[in-house]
Order: sequence, then C-alpha cells, then structure tokens
Amino acid sequence: MIAAAAAAAAMLSFPQALSRTVVGSSPANKQPRGPLRVLVLGGQHVHNVGELHIHVSNWGMFGSWPGMGQTFSESPSAQWPAGSGVEYLFEAGLWVGAMKGGVPSVSTATHPVFSEFLPTQDPRDIMYTSAEGASGGNRLPSRSADDDGDGAIDEDWLNGHDDDMDGKTDEDFAAVSKQMFSCWYTDDQPAAIQRNPRHNPLGIMVRQESYQWEEDRFDDFVGINYWITNVGNDVLEDIFIGFFADCDAGSRETENYHEDDATGFHSNRAFCTNLGTVAMDVAYTYDADGDDGNTTGYFGVLFLGHTTDPTGESAPERVSIHAYANFAGSQSFEDSGDPETDFQRYQLLSTRIIERDATVPRDYRMLVSAGPFNELLPGSTLVFQVAFVIGEGLRGMELNASAAQLTYNGAWFDLDQDPFTGVAGRETPVPGPITISVDTCREETRAPREWQRREPLWINNDCADEALARMACNFTNADSNMFMTGVGGKESQIHWIVGTAPPPPSMRIDANSGAGVVVYWDNFSE
Repeated sequence: MIAAAAAAAAMLSFPQALSRTVVGSSPANKQPRGPLRVLVLGGQHVHNVGELHIHVSNWGMFGSWPGMGQTFSESPSAQWPAGSGVEYLFEAGLWVGAMKGGVPSVSTATHPVFSEFLPTQDPRDIMYTSAEGASGGNRLPSRSADDDGDGAIDEDWLNGHDDDMDGKTDEDFAAVSKQMFSCWYTDDQPAAIQRNPRHNPLGIMVRQESYQWEEDRFDDFVGINYWITNVGNDVLEDIFIGFFADCDAGSRETENYHEDDATGFHSNRAFCTNLGTVAMDVAYTYDADGDDGNTTGYFGVLFLGHTTDPTGESAPERVSIHAYANFAGSQSFEDSGDPETDFQRYQLLSTRIIERDATVPRDYRMLVSAGPFNELLPGSTLVFQVAFVIGEGLRGMELNASAAQLTYNGAWFDLDQDPFTGVAGRETPVPGPITISVDTCREETRAPREWQRREPLWINNDCADEALARMACNFTNADSNMFMTGVGGKESQIHWIVGTAPPPPSMRIDANSGAGVVVYWDNFSE
C-alpha cells in the first residue's frame, strides 16, 4: 500500500535543474524549464496492468520525457501496445486558472513552463500505491465502506497522513481499480515561487488519484481523479480547469518521431453500447503517416466529469467541454504557438472555442478545459475527472473511450433505503428553498416549481441526455435501466466501477473436520 523505501529516499534528495542538452530525438523546445526538487524520480510508478503503460509523477506530470536523460526517462511514457516501444506522449498534466484579486493566474504541471505544482518537503508526500481489496480500502457500495467504524466513509485518503486525527494512517480510504496511484501537491511551494516570481500562486492543493484495470475491455485507458481545494485566504473567481498534453506518436527508435503528428477533437453525444449509451468529448493525436503500420494508435484525453450545478449558477449545469486548442512547433502565441504568460494561458482556458483539427504533419500540443466555476471559497473543493484513452484508429479509440466513460459512470445504488428518492428519473437532490423545474422532459413537471423547504428537492437533471439515448440507440421502455438514472429508488451514483463479473471468492476445503467436508470462503467478491 505504501511506496517503496527507494522512492522515499528519492524524495529526500534535491536534484539539480534539468539539463538543457538535447538527448536522443528530443528537440530543444521540449526541454522542461525549471527545477526538480523533492520529487519521486525513480520512474517506478507506471500504470502497467493494462495495455497502455503510462508513467505517473508526484508533481502532476504524466509521461516520462522520453530522450531527456532523466532517471525516469526510460520508463514507458504512454506506450501502446505494452512492450512495443511505441510511445504517444511526452508529457501531460493539469492546468488550473482563476481570477485572484481581479488578476488572472494559471498554475500548471507541464511544459511550456516548469511545474508550479510541487509536493512539500515532508518525506511522507511521495506516491502511494493500492488496488481493490487493499486493507482499509473498502468503498461504497460495500457495507464495509466505513473501514474503521467511526461513522465516516473514506475520510482518511491514501497519503501517508492521519487525516482524521484518530492516531491511525490510511485506515479508511477508497481503493479503486486493479492499480491505483495516489499523491498530492500544491502550487505555492517556496521552490516554485522562487523559480517563477512573476507567477501569482492561486493557493490550491491538488489531490490526484489515477486508476487502471486489466480486463480486456477496460485495459486501454487510465482514469484520473482530481480534487482541487482552495487552501489560501483569497476567494478565487471565474475558475477554469484544463488538461494539457504534449503528445508524440512513434517508436523511440525513430529519430524526430514527434514531428509528423496530427491532432483533432472528436465529440459524440450518444455512443451506443450493450451496457448503455455514453457521451464523449476527446482531444486526440495520431501519427499522420502511421509509420508504415507501426504507429496505428489514436491517443486521446477524454473528458469524464467535473463539479456541476443544476441551476447553472456556481458551475456548468452538466459536464461539458469549454474549449479545445492546439499548438504547433515553436511559433509565437499569436501564431498558434504555446502560451508564455498567465494572461495567455487564462485566455486559452476561458475562451469558448473548439479549434479546427490540425492535419498537417507537425509537432503538436493540445489543451482542453471545463468551466467556468463561479468561485472557490477558502476550504472549498472542485472535482475534475479525465482519462487517457487509446485504440486502433479513430474507431478503436472511440470504443475504448466508451469503456472509460462507462467505467467512470459506474452504477446507481439505493443507499438511503428511501423508496421516494431516485424514482421517475429524479436522481439529483437540489437544496431548498429554490425555484426550479422538476423534470423539463415531462410536460406535467416542466414549469418551475417553488420549493420553500430546506430539505432537498429531487429533480431529473439529465432528461435531455436520456431522451437522446432513447432516440439514437432505439431504446424502449423495457431498456430504461440501461440509460436512465434515478430508477427503482437508486439515488446514488458510485463512479469508477467496471461492469464485469466479480472475481471468484477465495476458497479452502477442510476434509478432516470430523463432520464431513467443510468449505470456507470469503465474500469479498460479493
């Protein structure tokens, strides 16, 4: 469950800044600008139980900077298929932008600037590893989700600290998937401020978890879950959350393989599967000529979810992409190159635009964003979920993106044992008093209703999506459980659940009990 001692030793070192010598086929404009300080640098944290192998850092960067000569650069960056030596990523990571005191500021984990996100100097703030079934890792809908029996669920997340102040460490968290990495970092560490004095930190802490599965249908993606908390004293306004990716498609053995890529944006509002329908927004990169059949994957960043507000006042009403932008070569920002200042980065995050696909073979980067989120008060948290997906051609990527979206969507459960919640498609509680439509898809409940009580009003917040699913996939009323939420009293959505059969229970047979053959088994799979 905890990281190896070697990782802890790496965390306690103070490496020098990255060398500016070009190594292998990496171009000069791809050299990260800034220091590596108290970081896990051994390259051992790689999602490798599926077909897509991705290196994960504890400062928010995904990828391994292939060819840069760092201690982790030989690790798979985003290799697919596993063991092929064909990569699809140089680096990728989170961007968070907001107005702080009326001035835009954007904290990033990636090139073209060095990471403003860094872990603290506390030797516990390394990378932690877990998986489904880990001790202390039970989660809903399990009846044992409250691992320590204190009345709270998953309050002591996997980070080496005693978050609930009960004298124990990491005894009640949610272990997700067959391979899970967990870490956290902030944007106001002294080293980051010293190296970039022009940047005004937002004062945020980011908790990051990433997940991978090994089942055939679900092994071509890696899911990422972010919790973004305002730990400063300022109110952050007009927040946008983005994800930046510098994708390079090709074999590590090929010189300058990054120079002949193409990139685009794909959206499908109703992709039909035998497990229901999903919507997807994915920005992707591929090798323009396929390297004679050696580089056939389409590698994308898939939007999965984020904080929403059914009223649209504090956050978007439903999950949606706000902007997609791509950058080429080493041009200036005005000529479609990388942004160099916080003003330019915030402009990209906040401008509502979906740029055209870029099909001329070049070296591309891309950015997707969500928002706006009206404000983030001190102590408040936004959540954001994305996934790396890959597949054979555009169709293969789309199929695997649907598997990632279905996994994130998870399943609905009746956790409150109240038959009057989660019925008739009304799965979203909105606290009152409020005036809002209960269900805009049904004539009898379309008019806004004045709800003066303090207890929540249950509404159908996704009826338009359900109607589209019914039409696009020819679902009938008998199929409603495949695409409708809030059915049969199921009011709670549990994310990150793979829709496959559970593993068989662990069994032991005792033929010498004196009372015949006795079979013992656990009920974990149940």
